[in-house]
Amino acid sequence: MNGLKYRRLDLHVHTPASADFIRPGKVTDEQIANGIVEEALKKGLDGIAITDHNSGEWVDRIKAASKGKALVVFPGVEITTQAGAGVHILALFDPSKGAAHVRDLLSKLELKPEEHGKEITVVKKSPSDVITKISECDALAVPAHINSSHGVFKEMSGQPRTCVIQHHSLRAVEATDYSDEEKKKNKKRAVDLLDGSDLEYKRKLAVIQSSDNPGPPGTDGHSIAGIGLRFSSFKMEKIDLLSLRNCFDDPDVRIKLKAPEVLVYPMVERVRVVGGFLDACEVEFHGGLNSVIGSKGSGKSLLVELLRFSLDQLSTNESISDDHRSKLEHRLKTYGTVEVTMVLETGKEITVKRQYDPENGDPFDDPSIDIARLFPVLFLSQNEIIKIAEDEEQQLAFIDRFFDFKAHKEAIDQLEAELKGLDKQFSAALKAFIQSEELKKRRATIDAEIKGIDESLKNPAFEKFSLAEAKQQGLQSSVAHLKDLSTRIDPAIKYFIDVPIPAYASSVADDPCLKRAAKAIADARTLVTNKLRELGDGFVAIGKILITEEQSSSSSYKAAKSDYEDVVRKMGGTYQTIATKRSKLVKELSDVQTRYGKAKELVDKAKQISEDRNGRLDSLAAVYSAFSNERKAKCKKFDEESAQKLKITLLEASNVDVFKQKLGQLKKGSYLRDADIEKICRSVTPREFVTKIISFAARRQPDKLKDLAAKVSLELDAVVTLANYLLDVVEVEELLEMQYKAMPQDSPEIKYMLPDGSYAPLIALSVGQKCTAMLIMTLSDGTMPIIIDQPEDSLDMKSIWTDVCMKLRNGKEKRQFIFTTHNSSLAVASDSDSFIVMEADANKGEVSLTGSMDHDPIGNEVMNYLEGGLITYKRKYAKYDVERREK
Repeated sequence: MNGLKYRRLDLHVHTPASADFIRPGKVTDEQIANGIVEEALKKGLDGIAITDHNSGEWVDRIKAASKGKALVVFPGVEITTQAGAGVHILALFDPSKGAAHVRDLLSKLELKPEEHGKEITVVKKSPSDVITKISECDALAVPAHINSSHGVFKEMSGQPRTCVIQHHSLRAVEATDYSDEEKKKNKKRAVDLLDGSDLEYKRKLAVIQSSDNPGPPGTDGHSIAGIGLRFSSFKMEKIDLLSLRNCFDDPDVRIKLKAPEVLVYPMVERVRVVGGFLDACEVEFHGGLNSVIGSKGSGKSLLVELLRFSLDQLSTNESISDDHRSKLEHRLKTYGTVEVTMVLETGKEITVKRQYDPENGDPFDDPSIDIARLFPVLFLSQNEIIKIAEDEEQQLAFIDRFFDFKAHKEAIDQLEAELKGLDKQFSAALKAFIQSEELKKRRATIDAEIKGIDESLKNPAFEKFSLAEAKQQGLQSSVAHLKDLSTRIDPAIKYFIDVPIPAYASSVADDPCLKRAAKAIADARTLVTNKLRELGDGFVAIGKILITEEQSSSSSYKAAKSDYEDVVRKMGGTYQTIATKRSKLVKELSDVQTRYGKAKELVDKAKQISEDRNGRLDSLAAVYSAFSNERKAKCKKFDEESAQKLKITLLEASNVDVFKQKLGQLKKGSYLRDADIEKICRSVTPREFVTKIISFAARRQPDKLKDLAAKVSLELDAVVTLANYLLDVVEVEELLEMQYKAMPQDSPEIKYMLPDGSYAPLIALSVGQKCTAMLIMTLSDGTMPIIIDQPEDSLDMKSIWTDVCMKLRNGKEKRQFIFTTHNSSLAVASDSDSFIVMEADANKGEVSLTGSMDHDPIGNEVMNYLEGGLITYKRKYAKYDVERREK
C-alpha cells in the first residue's frame, strides 16, 4: 500500500428515497442513480455517503451505479430524533455493507417501513439513545448540520445538549458554518466550540462539512447539482469505515474542511538496492512521515546509510563517517549499487545510481550531477545527533544545513582562489623588493669602483671608448626591452582567440537576439586580435630601426674599443691589470642592472597587487558578514519555532581556534609560549597580524612592530623574534594565506529551557536534553527532507510528544520525514503516513510490508514491533488507568 493521502468525501447526500428530493424532469431511477455518481465524480469526489431521511432504499442502487468507477459509496441514513423540532443524526456504515444494514438499524429504532423517507418522521428516542444504537450496529454516528435547523446546537440546550456532545460513542459532528467569517472572528463556529477549550462541552470532536446536496436557490429539498458543494478531505489509505473512524479520532492531522493545498517540495520517492544484505530490495516512500520498523538486524540503519551514500551526503564527524564506510563495506560490498529516484523542489523527477567501488571513487552513473547540491537532505545517522550536541564546530555546520549557504561558500572559494593567485604575485614582488634593495647597493658599489678605476685609466683613447661603451650598452638595453615587449603580444592574441564564446541553452541557441550577441562578441575578438597583430607589426618595424641603430653604433664602438685595447697592450703591467678588472666590473654591472630592472618591474606592481589583495580581503570579510547575518536569522527562526524552549545566539567571528592552530604550528622553534600565541590570537585578526609581519619583512626594522607588540601586550623583542623566525622559516605565501584561511569563525551559543524556566547551555545539559534541543532545531521549518536513524535514542521521553511528535504532526504536510524507530509515540502518535516493515534472516534483509497502520497486517506488525504485542499493550493500558485519569 502507498500510505495515507487525502480523499474528498461528501458524507451527506440525498436521493429520491428522500421525499423532498427534486427530480430532474422525466428520467428513470437508473438515470438518476447514474447522474448522482457522475456528478460526484465531476466534482472530484472520491466517496459519498447516501443518507436519505429515515431510509436506506436507494443505497444499493447507488452502489450498483458506482461499480467499476472511482467512487466509494458509504451506506447511511439521516435519522430524525426526538428533541426540539427534531434533531438529525447521520448513521454511516462501511462501504461493504448495504441497504439491509440500514433497514436493520431503522427496525431497531422501531421505525415502520411506511415511515421511511420522510423528514417529518421522528424516531421516538433521544439523540443520545440513537447515537448509542448506531454504535451498536457497527456504524458511526454524526449529528447533522449541528449549527442550523434540526441541529443539536439549534434544537437543544443545557445538560441534554452537553450530554450529546460528551457521548462516549460520538466522534464527529457535521457543521455548515466553517466559512462564516463573523463567527470565525468571534470564535463561535462549531469547530471553535468543539476544539476542547470550551468549559461547557469539555470535549474535542472532529468537525466535518458535507453538502446535504441542496436544491437550486429559492427551493427546498435536495438535488443532483448540489452534490459536492461542500465536502471534507480525509487522510486515509483505504476508503472505509475504519479509516473514517481513525480520521474522526485524530482530526487535526486527518481532516481538512477544504481541499488541501497541493505543495511541491523535495522528496525521496524510492530506493532500489542491488547487491549485499538488501539485494533486490525496493522501497517506496511517502511524501510525509515514513516510519521504518522491524527487529534488530533487519537492515533499518543500513537503509539510511545506503540513502546517505547514494545522495553523497556523508557526516563530517569522523567516527560516524567511519561507521558509514564500514556498513557499506560489509553490507553493500564492492560493486553493489544503490539507485534513488527523487522529486526536486521544482517538481522534476530524477534518478541517480551510485556504485560502491572505493578504488574508483564510488562512481555515479552520471558524474556531471552534483547530487549533494541539487538535492540536499538532512541526514542523521544513529547517535550522530549526540556527537553534534557535544561539538561547537559541528553545531555550526549543523545550523548551516538549514539554508542554502552554497552561494556564500562559492563566493568564499572564488575569493580564496583569487587571493592564492595574488599571494604568488605579492610574494614574488616582496622577494623582488628585498633583492632590488641588495642589487641597488651592489650597483652603487660597482659603479663607485668603476669610477675610481676610470680615474686611473684616463687618456683620450679610454675616454672615447668609455663614451662608446655607454652608448652601445644603452642601445643594446633598448633592443632587449623592445624584444621583451614584443614577446607579450602573441600570448595576448592567443588568449583572445582561445577564450570561448558563452554557451547558450540549446532551447534558445537559435534565438536571433542571442545569435547577434554571439556575433558581436566574435567581431570584438577579431577587432582586438587584428589590432594586436598590427601592434606586433609596429614593434617589428621599430625593432628593425633600433637594430640598425645598434649595428651602426657597433662599428664605432668596436673601433674605439680596438684603439683602447692597443693603448692597454702598450702600457702593459699594472694598467693592463686595472683595465681587465674594469672590464669584469662593467660586465657585472650590466648583469646587476638587468636583474635590478626585472626586480624593479615586479616591485612597481607591488602596490597594485597589494590593493587588489586588500580589495579581495574586504570582499571576503563582507561575504563572511553576510553569511553570519543569515546564520543569525536562522538562529532567530529556531528560537521562534521552539516556542521559547531554545535560545540560540550567534557570536560572530568569535572562534579563533583555526588562527591559534595555524600560528601554533608555524611558531615552533621561535621559543614563544602558547600563552603568548593565545594573546596574539585574541588581540588581533590574522589579517592585521600578517600585514604587520610583511611590513617588517621589507627592511626588518623593529620599529615596524611596535604597534603590534603594544596591541598584543608582548615585549617588542619577543614579537621581533617571532617575526624573524616566521620570515626565515615560513614561505611568504603561507603567511599570506593565513589572512583568509585562519579567519575567526562564528560560534553558536545554544541554550535549552529547563523545567524551572531557566536556560542552560548545551554543555551543562544531560545527553537527553542535548539531543532534544538538537532535534527541536532539526524539525524546524523548511522543506529539506529529513532522514534520521532512531531519533528517539537518548531523548528525554517526557518531551517526545511536545518537542518531536507535535512538530512532526504539523510539518509532515509540507516536508518528508524518514525515520527508523522503535518508539511508538514517535511513529504512532505522530500519525505516520506510511510504515515500512523490514524483516531479515542471517543473510538477507527485505521490506515485507509498506503502508498505513489503519489496517492489518501492518497495524498488527506496528503493535508487535512498537508495543511488544496486544497483550503487552493491554497490560500497560490497564495499569495506566486511562479512563480514571481522563475524569
